[in-house]
Amino acid sequence: MKNKINIIDNFLPKEEFLKLNTILMSDMMPWFFNDHKVFDTKKEDLNNYQFVHIFYQNYQTWSNHYDCLLSLINKIKPNALVRIKINLSSVTKTNIKSDFHTDITGVKCTTAIFYINSNNGFTEF
Repeated sequence: MKNKINIIDNFLPKEEFLKLNTILMSDMMPWFFNDHKVFDTKKEDLNNYQFVHIFYQNYQTWSNHYDCLLSLINKIKPNALVRIKINLSSVTKTNIKSDFHTDITGVKCTTAIFYINSNNGFTEF
């Protein structure tokens, strides 16, 4: 079976999006340093880091900010949650292409990616 990718612009109603944007883009949103974007990269890459915030993992809520995602979760209507994480990458002069990777292994699941801003970056599958 071939993997299917759906791109849905303006996924959330504007009011819900703006509410979520205000929280996630706030200077009060806690971010945590992660020393890699791709764990098993084969090359030395000074840009292979990011900041993350984990909302849900290992069958439990990890963040006091979890409730701000309920409009998004309710719209997606997942059968179950595996992990909810947001990434923050720093500004670079050029687009940096990371190695391909798989976020979750050993579980048959579907991934959703939600972009809160337009950053002139890209995601390649």
